[in-house]
Amino acid sequence: GPQTHNPTPPQPTEIIIDSPQASYTGNWLSGGISPEKHGMSYRYARAIMSTNTPTATATFTPDLLAAGEYHVDVWYSRGDKRSTKARYQVVCEDGSVEVLLDQNKNSARWVRIARALKFASGTNGFVRLRNDTGELDKLVIADAVRFVTAK
Repeated sequence: GPQTHNPTPPQPTEIIIDSPQASYTGNWLSGGISPEKHGMSYRYARAIMSTNTPTATATFTPDLLAAGEYHVDVWYSRGDKRSTKARYQVVCEDGSVEVLLDQNKNSARWVRIARALKFASGTNGFVRLRNDTGELDKLVIADAVRFVTAK
């Protein structure tokens, strides 16, 4: 008789941009001692008291093979003096979303900061971490960003 073919459902695609692939403005230092970092290293910058003009940014830009909806996750290592208001800007097809994240919590794992945002194929969308958190004596951690297909 005829055979029924049950194809495996497609696995979600994930694109990871690690700290060496990000582009930076301002003063970022390399950190490598935390065993909880993603990849070989991460970078960090001092938070500043301003909340509208960063002096340091880290931009993680994926090269997406297909347009579509993606979830966005970030990774940061555990440590002292982490920002409680690390400012992530996710730029997608419909504009941008800002997320403030406490980097003292949920470290050393993927933390979802945006769900099912629309991105064009290529390198139009990105995630930018900014250091204008309004905090004194804190650090923002740029380690890795992951885009996962939402469907």
